[in-house]
Amino acid sequence: MSVIFITVLGVLSGAPRENKQQEGKWLKIYLIIKKMHAIGLKMKKFQRRTEDFVCEKCGRKVQGNGYTDHCSKCLWSKHVDINPGDRRASCKGMMEPVGIRKKGEKYIILYNCLNCGIRHRVTKAEEDDFEAIIMTSKKNF
Repeated sequence: MSVIFITVLGVLSGAPRENKQQEGKWLKIYLIIKKMHAIGLKMKKFQRRTEDFVCEKCGRKVQGNGYTDHCSKCLWSKHVDINPGDRRASCKGMMEPVGIRKKGEKYIILYNCLNCGIRHRVTKAEEDDFEAIIMTSKKNF
């Protein structure tokens, strides 16, 4: 992100310009970043939070480890973050696991928020129930 700011600052401060089209591109990027910061959205920044919770889908008590964001039994989650760990999402809808993708040796769980429709993905945790992974992999994303 600092590279973008340095480039943008160079363009805006009167440093030699490559061309007007390039200048316009960097100005747009700068304005988007400025607007994101103004409304409180930051570039992805992980905030580790160790929190225990009770799954709202199956009732399981889940012990958090700082990276836990879904139930290890049924894989359901809750839409609570804008950026990982910030707990700033106002939606609070249930996130249904709708598919599984394999990426190398890792499994990626695909989610869809039932309230606002946002899509999200996370890496399968070691403690996740593999039967639930298999059942979810049969769904379409």
